Amino acid sequence: MSLEASFGVFAHPAQLVNALALLFVLVGGLLLLATRWREQLGRARMAEEGAPPLAGDVLVQFLQMNRQFYQLGFACLVVGLLVSLASTRL
Repeated sequence: MSLEASFGVFAHPAQLVNALALLFVLVGGLLLLATRWREQLGRARMAEEGAPPLAGDVLVQFLQMNRQFYQLGFACLVVGLLVSLASTRL
């Protein structure tokens, strides 16, 4: 009985699709937060150690990697929004 009650929450297909949208949004948000946090920690560590700024290829790779993580995070947010809008059509 309790198993049926717990799955009864997702009885309607729109709720399942909306749960999927929530998953996309959570993953995208966490990815954006983690990337920003990693950037701040790296800058703080470099300032603390008094290390010279990254130079050449290392800086370019670092910036490209961050840009890709930001793009993926925002893409997850957009997909979550689109899936949520699609759930209203069900």
